[in-house]
Amino acid sequence: IHIDNPTASSSSDGSSNNNFNEEQRQAVKGPHGVPVIILLHGINNSAEFGYIRSMMNSCTKRGWIAVGMNMRGCGGVHLATPRGYNGAYTGDLRSVLSTISHRMVNLDVPIFIAGYSLGANLITKYLGEEGLAGTLPKNVKGAMSLGNPLKINSNNLKIPWNWVLAAGIKTGVLLKHRRAFQQMKCKSFQEKMHSALMASTLGALDDHASPCMIRNEKHYPFSTRVGFDNGQHYWDDSSSCHYIQHVSVPLLLMLSKDDFLVSHVAEQWLPHCVEMNPNVMFVESETGGHLGWHFVDGNNPFGSNPFGRGANWADGCCCKFIESVILMQRHGYYHEEEEDFIEKRNVISSRRGRAAGKVSTELPTTRARSRL
Repeated sequence: IHIDNPTASSSSDGSSNNNFNEEQRQAVKGPHGVPVIILLHGINNSAEFGYIRSMMNSCTKRGWIAVGMNMRGCGGVHLATPRGYNGAYTGDLRSVLSTISHRMVNLDVPIFIAGYSLGANLITKYLGEEGLAGTLPKNVKGAMSLGNPLKINSNNLKIPWNWVLAAGIKTGVLLKHRRAFQQMKCKSFQEKMHSALMASTLGALDDHASPCMIRNEKHYPFSTRVGFDNGQHYWDDSSSCHYIQHVSVPLLLMLSKDDFLVSHVAEQWLPHCVEMNPNVMFVESETGGHLGWHFVDGNNPFGSNPFGRGANWADGCCCKFIESVILMQRHGYYHEEEEDFIEKRNVISSRRGRAAGKVSTELPTTRARSRL
C-alpha cells in the first residue's frame, strides 16, 4: 500500500501523523460520505505496525476509510516541541477527530475509533472526557478498545517488560528526538530528562519525566498544561478506568486472558467499568496474548503466509461491531435504560466505594445513556 503522510498540527504546536492509502488521499480534503475508522497504536509502536495495517485492510475491504494515526514522535513524525507522547494527553487525538469530523458530509456519517494497548487507554480516556462535557463530535458513533490496561501503574510491570518498554521509550523518543528536547534550556528540565534516560525501568522513567510531560485538563475546554507532580500523579490521571463511566457511545472492550502485559491489572477493574456504564461491551478470549489474536486454518498449520501468521480474529470482531452500530443507527434504534435500573447501579457502585474506604474520583458520577 502506498502511504502518504499528511501532518495535523495540534493546539500545542506538536504534530501527529495520519496514514492514508493512495485511494484515500481525499480524506485530507473531504467531504466524506462513508465511515471513517481512526486507529491509534500502542507504546513504542506506530501506524506501520502489522496489527494496525491488518485492521486498515479489513476496513478498506468494506469500503470504509481507514486512518492510522501516529502519536507525536512516532512513525517518523518530526517532534516540533520538546514534549513527547504519553498515556494521559488526549489533545492530539482531539485535534485529529475535530478536523476529520468537520470534513464529513453530514452528522449521520459515522466515525469510529480503535485503540490498541496504550492507544486503547487514550481513546477511552478521550471518550470519557468528551462524554462528561457533552462535547463529543456528533459523527463519533462508537469505539473499540483492545488490550486496554484500564489502570496504569508502570511500577506494576513485571520483569523483563518494565526494562523492555523503558528501553523503547529511551531509544525511540528521548534519544531519537534529543534535538527537540535540547530546545529547552531550563536546567531543571534537562536534569529530569537525563535522569529519565538513565532510568532502568519504565516506572522510574515515568517518575523522572512526569514533571515535564504534556497533559490536558480533565474538564472542558481541556486546556493544555505541562507537568505532573510525580509518577503516581501521572498514572492516576492516565488511567482510563476513572473516565469510562462517562463514555456516551458504544464501546467494545477486548482482552485476552493470557495477556502478559495488562490482563492481571485490567481484570481487577473490568467489573467496575462494565457495571458503571451500559454502553460498554466486554469480550474476553482464552488466548491471544497482547494484541496477538491471529488464527490459522486447521488444514494449514503454517497460516496464510510463509511466516506462519494467519488472519486477525480481532479485526473481524471490530468490523462486525462497527457494522452492528451502523445498523442500529440506520434503523433509528435507541435504547435507554430504565431509571430504576440506572439508579440501582449508582447505588451499588457508591456502596462499593465506601466499603473500599475510597473517595470517588474527581470526575462527578453521571448517568450514561445506553446506546446498546
